[in-house]
Amino acid sequence: MEAGTSDMRWAQGTVRRLTLARGIVHWTFTDERNTPIPFPPLKEDGDNTKELKARDRVLRKLAPEDSAFIYKSINEHNQAMTEEEADTFFENASNGSVESPMLSQSQ
Repeated sequence: MEAGTSDMRWAQGTVRRLTLARGIVHWTFTDERNTPIPFPPLKEDGDNTKELKARDRVLRKLAPEDSAFIYKSINEHNQAMTEEEADTFFENASNGSVESPMLSQSQ
């Protein structure tokens, strides 16, 4: 491998599947016979590798229109900040120092 090149290859739809795998809090998936398909919850702390792989197996089998519907629903709840919201956020953001008013325990 040449210096400066990456071995990472992004398959088409990877970002969408990752968004779906992480963004779905609870959803009941069923097969064509209406049998529930296991979709494990993610742990708040710890390694979710096993759960994400199981979720990815389910998501790869979704019909494109179902995937698009769920992806759109996630993005509706995860909108970018308006310019006004961004300005307010950056005005109040700390530089990460302990002395920052936002991180002070005296408040």
